[in-house]
Amino acid sequence: MASGHVLVIGSVNYDYIVTQDRLPRRGETYVASDLRGAFGGKGANQAVQAARLGSQVRFIGSTGGDQLGQISLDNLRSQGVECHMRPTDLGNGLGIVHVTGEGDVYATIFEGANGAVDAAWVEENRELFAGAGAAVIQNEIPAEANERAVQLAVAAGTPRDLQRSTGSPGADPREPSVRMVRRQRRRGCRLHRP
Repeated sequence: MASGHVLVIGSVNYDYIVTQDRLPRRGETYVASDLRGAFGGKGANQAVQAARLGSQVRFIGSTGGDQLGQISLDNLRSQGVECHMRPTDLGNGLGIVHVTGEGDVYATIFEGANGAVDAAWVEENRELFAGAGAAVIQNEIPAEANERAVQLAVAAGTPRDLQRSTGSPGADPREPSVRMVRRQRRRGCRLHRP
């Protein structure tokens, strides 16, 4: 990878992970065997891992104006991630993850503050693209933000990396950000599928 910081443009979630033998049937209330909370969001997870591996990491996103947003932001900062978060009164992004006895995973996310990350917010932070060794997006924020991030990365000569997220905004191959990344693959953009 080129020298310079890692720039992540992405999502921040707080996840509730429910462990249970099986999913409830329609209309049934089923008792889980375990519940735990964890920091999540593909963008936040990638930022933390890059920081733990020794990279200087900058993050463009949004955390909620609630308690989950504050602890998620505090977690990123404690991991050494430089945060550029859009202020919002929306609740933090949230994931509900069901893990069944067979190890199958079923996940639902609430977009929350991640929906506040738009093209204008990415543009407002355009100086972060200068000197970046990599720009990383995941498609868990609005497609227009991903599209603008790719445009700014191309203009800055920054390598791009897209982590596709099934069922998220922009995961549809007809979405502008995905089409743009496909055009950029020949110019150094790597595409990862879950």
